[in-house]
Amino acid sequence: MLKQGIYEHIINQETERKIQEAEQSGLVCVQQQIDSAESPQMLANYLANAIRQKLEDTEEQQDRVNLINRIMIDAGLLDDKQIVKPADLLAEVITKQQSALQNQSNTQTIRPISGFRVSNLFTGGSSALSLGEEIRREIASADEICLIVSFLRLSGVRIIIDDLRKFCEREGSRLRIITTTYCGVTESKAIKELASLPNTEIKISYDTDYPFAIGNDGKGVYNNISHIYQQQNNHEKALQNLKTALDLVKDMDFDVVAGAESRGFIFGTAIAYNMHKPFILVRKKGKLPCETVEIEYDLEYGSAVIEMHKDSIKPGQKVVIIDDLMATGGTIEAIVKLVERLGGEVVKTVFLMELEGLEGRKKLEGYDVETVIAYPGK
Repeated sequence: MLKQGIYEHIINQETERKIQEAEQSGLVCVQQQIDSAESPQMLANYLANAIRQKLEDTEEQQDRVNLINRIMIDAGLLDDKQIVKPADLLAEVITKQQSALQNQSNTQTIRPISGFRVSNLFTGGSSALSLGEEIRREIASADEICLIVSFLRLSGVRIIIDDLRKFCEREGSRLRIITTTYCGVTESKAIKELASLPNTEIKISYDTDYPFAIGNDGKGVYNNISHIYQQQNNHEKALQNLKTALDLVKDMDFDVVAGAESRGFIFGTAIAYNMHKPFILVRKKGKLPCETVEIEYDLEYGSAVIEMHKDSIKPGQKVVIIDDLMATGGTIEAIVKLVERLGGEVVKTVFLMELEGLEGRKKLEGYDVETVIAYPGK
């Protein structure tokens, strides 16, 4: 007897009989047409289940293969789809040299114990398989690795970093990683460790809908993270990364914090407040009211002028510079020059995010540069 509820059952003879019984008892069985686009997959799944039941009831392997071949012949499938070796699977294709080496050393290629047909393993499950060992075997046998994780911690990365390094050093290998700064848990050191691997691409997102914003001010196209501030949850997550930034400077001996207009103010003032230090504004030309010093520098798409109050930094003061993003490094290089022109000493620069592909660090060689999140792209 069919129970009340929603279904998505193909109507076979058994189901049709149950429908009749349900309607005789006063229930209404609603039927709808199978969607033509979904029909192949639905029918394939139905057929697969029916055949599997029959195969499980068949004891001899040759009889199972004969059944499959008869089904395919009756269906008019091509001859080259018929099974010719009932007891064997194609397991590997290697060169003669590799085969000879394996024979001499009495070794085999590492491959997952669970096989490629099992696409998931659960931690804490009843499986006798070791999750860590299976992951290592997956890495060793892979041609390409696509890793999607909510967050990355250095303690976790270190478990498989040697296996990933061996994989990435193979010719033709490719490692792609997508992660987030979920709850501020992702560690910059974990990102840096993975970014040091060859043939590796890493993408980091604050939010699946707003990983980056693409801007165009008429002078050029550039990446920025403005959309983070427009979304409450994303802004909170970004501010949570301040804890990591604070950890980078909390034990340092310094006197003032400087931040660049305008997003550097958001993070710079927060760090200055938490460290009980004064905050120095670095602004575009014409924005500061008192006597200033200024410097012109190159951008990705032109040039700009920034300035600081002439009395903002006293000779000998130690300065930490904070900004949200390091791209080509031109802005921070200019701020460093202004600080030094006033007699200050730049003891550290801290960024929420770094676009490593733009190689901004080259302009800051000789200085202590730290980033909370490193993005290998541009």
